[in-house]
Amino acid sequence: MLKKNEGIDIVKELGGIHNVEQAQALFEKRLDKMHLDRIRALSQPEILIKIANAIAMCDPAHVYINTGSEEDRRFIRRLALNKGEEAILPMEGHTIHYDLKEEQGRIIDRTFYIANPEEKISSLANKILRDDAWWKYAKKWPAS
Repeated sequence: MLKKNEGIDIVKELGGIHNVEQAQALFEKRLDKMHLDRIRALSQPEILIKIANAIAMCDPAHVYINTGSEEDRRFIRRLALNKGEEAILPMEGHTIHYDLKEEQGRIIDRTFYIANPEEKISSLANKILRDDAWWKYAKKWPAS
């Protein structure tokens, strides 16, 4: 059975953000005023730390905080269309996108579930132990 918060948190280790103060400092540095205001509406420390670590690891040129509003949905859909990530279908309001052959989620021989030793996963899935995943992939990650 999964025991929460047991073992290394790979996201925190790779991203380097371990507390809310570090997360807030990163947000101040990386988000524009509108998105900084949006992130400040969140109060759950673990959520803020996860978002900050995603920003630290992925190093995006821009960060967009989606509020789930209809305006945000329209913006994201227009952006996907403008970037060619989706295409309009004849049926009003519908779009299509194709997954690339390189998409890791579809390559089952190279997709792993990071788990604790006693944690059960599907027999059809590949499992890598949390500590093994850390040592295998941390050295490949760019230093923050």
